[in-house]
Amino acid sequence: MQKGNQSHSSSLHLEIRNPVIRMEKYFNEYWKDFANAFIHPVTSNGLISKFVSNPAVAGLYMETWIRDLLKTMMPHYRISAGAIIRSSDRISEAGKIPECALIVWDPTELPAIFEKEGFALVPSFSVRALVEVKKNSQRIPKFKDHLAKLQDCMLDEYRNNVLGIVFSHSEPLYRRMDLDPNWPEKRRIENDIAVTRILTGRSRKIDFEGVLVLIYFVRYIAQLNKRQSDQKLNQMKSELIHDMQLIQKLLEP
Repeated sequence: MQKGNQSHSSSLHLEIRNPVIRMEKYFNEYWKDFANAFIHPVTSNGLISKFVSNPAVAGLYMETWIRDLLKTMMPHYRISAGAIIRSSDRISEAGKIPECALIVWDPTELPAIFEKEGFALVPSFSVRALVEVKKNSQRIPKFKDHLAKLQDCMLDEYRNNVLGIVFSHSEPLYRRMDLDPNWPEKRRIENDIAVTRILTGRSRKIDFEGVLVLIYFVRYIAQLNKRQSDQKLNQMKSELIHDMQLIQKLLEP
């Protein structure tokens, strides 16, 4: 018994001294509480749950929640429903342009062609990410085909910043072994489209790993500007060092 207590004490001591372990534990606990707060209206027995349990209303509720989450975590971007407009698109083919549930875009790159109260026709040059939402989908391959069509509307630099979300599904849609904070970067390298779920089918329990897929994705997109700025700064430093070396060689006797 004493040995067990010593083992527990040592692991607790390690957790307290290791800031990485402590931060990871805090992070997971925070998002568990966040996910539970989100799903409470759906799973509780109150009046709201009777309406939100309607698939159509549930889909709107989830889409609104996700839009608010994106706006909160990415205040420097606009979040709009609508469509992506490429320079190659013709007015005569406008009916073939796919609609998008949630477009993450940067108005400082190019303003929207049209924008009104959460709806926008966004130039492809301004799009940074897409989130597509389904109430439920038993045909995941077809859903991925739709996401692939949306990818084709984006610049190559950002085309892998696409996430499909299914409100409720009977099976996990993202492999748990692949889940880590850097999964969007790994998927970018593998050129694979990610799909996740929020609820576990009819039981309507929260899929915590599924929610984390969304959280990590949003955080990755939110830090795009910082990563790009760091890359430009590093490039400028490299060019400056190279120029200084050339000048030094020219000044040598």
